[in-house]
Amino acid sequence: MSARLLGRAEALVRLAAWDDPHAGFVAALLAEGTEAYVANAPAALHVLDAGGALLPVTVPRAGPPPADPSYVVSPHTHFVRYSAEELHKLHNRPAEALLRGLIGGVGAGLRAVDRVALVNNYLLSTNLWPPLATGAVADSRDALVAAFPDHAVAFRSVDAHGQPALVVALRAAGFRLVPARQVYYQDVAAAAGLRRVRRDLRRLARHDWRLAEVTVAEAPRVAELYGMLYLDKYSRLNPQLTVRFFERAIGEGWLTFRGFARDGSLDAVLGYVVRATGAVRTMTQTVFGFDTGLPLRLGLYSLLSTQVFVEARERGLAVHRSAGAGAFKAARGAVAVPEYVAVFDRHLPARRRAAWAVLEAVGTRVGLPLLRRYGL
Repeated sequence: MSARLLGRAEALVRLAAWDDPHAGFVAALLAEGTEAYVANAPAALHVLDAGGALLPVTVPRAGPPPADPSYVVSPHTHFVRYSAEELHKLHNRPAEALLRGLIGGVGAGLRAVDRVALVNNYLLSTNLWPPLATGAVADSRDALVAAFPDHAVAFRSVDAHGQPALVVALRAAGFRLVPARQVYYQDVAAAAGLRRVRRDLRRLARHDWRLAEVTVAEAPRVAELYGMLYLDKYSRLNPQLTVRFFERAIGEGWLTFRGFARDGSLDAVLGYVVRATGAVRTMTQTVFGFDTGLPLRLGLYSLLSTQVFVEARERGLAVHRSAGAGAFKAARGAVAVPEYVAVFDRHLPARRRAAWAVLEAVGTRVGLPLLRRYGL
């Protein structure tokens, strides 16, 4: 078998030698615990050697379940609680009422889906995949089923655009694809001639903010800006990244940060990671944040988004623009792609399999059509 779980000591040694942008972050999670870096992501972290790729795996910790776990460690939060919070975006009260009743009706029976080993889970909204060797999926499945026989095995952040070979391997290995959200990919070369993109670039060139270095001393402000957008404006169920996360992410280069300052104040920040996904190098903006107390007309979200485009163009990267703000992204040439949680549950009792089957059916027949129709 070319996949196996590593012991803690071996994992730390292997991570220190692994040339991967996330290696330092995974080592920190393993050494200090997940909640030191993501406050609402209580989980036991393991490292899986999947044919040479070192993948973080989270499983629930022993004891009573936490009250408000982030969706990055809790499928129940993702599919039930977060989905309920998002219904207002439909702007259709009859549809919202109908779906709220559906979610409420099935949600209570789905808590068992949290008993899951989540593979390639960096506790972030978007998890780019490293290339995997042939046979790594099936071997990883077998190793994790043996280690956690009472858990489903799930691969996060799977889509056919970014990982076509992975999707084929998952299907062949008996995984079901449960729709999770709609994400957006942007080809910067193709998008460069679009009117909206050209306008964004002109605005970037004449805005009042200057591109500023983001230092470790500014970690509390970066955490504040991230929290204003992702936690206060969007949802407290998003990963609550701590000041310690930002101190080390800035200081040790876990992410590439760009800040925008005016009058000595850091008002907007982005942090992105680049990963080779096969023959393509892809970037995704792990961190977006800005002072939401400033007027919307100042366009700080657009400013950050345009900076992502500029960075990708300069470095020759594809862009995974994650989920949300679909109309904004589509107008700038981004293509909507369904993203899945790939789940293996054939070793579980029928009742446990039924919960995942419900999520698969509802997501395929209701969730994805709604995401496409409303551009979410």
